[in-house]
Amino acid sequence: MTIQELQYSLPWGLGYGAHFVSSTVKYKNFQHALLHVVKAAGKLSAIVEDADHSREDYFNTIEVQKYLADLVICAMRMANTSPTGTIDLQSSVIHRLESKN
Repeated sequence: MTIQELQYSLPWGLGYGAHFVSSTVKYKNFQHALLHVVKAAGKLSAIVEDADHSREDYFNTIEVQKYLADLVICAMRMANTSPTGTIDLQSSVIHRLESKN
């Protein structure tokens, strides 16, 4: 699947409390996904910190894979829920790669 296919088939929306659902803040879903980005980045930071202080060559690849996937999924969610309209994440990634390289 392409990034675009993943983005537009992304299931989301279950498990939110009544307070969140009833909120009229236009960016609430974008913000919530951003909080999960920060959470995943923190988990990755903790893994790196543990590796820095380990006596062995330790890097928890299974956990890293999980949190990297979370970052991508959250980016898709943010692109789908931008308060100014859906962002085509695949085109944005391609454009960014081309502009940086």
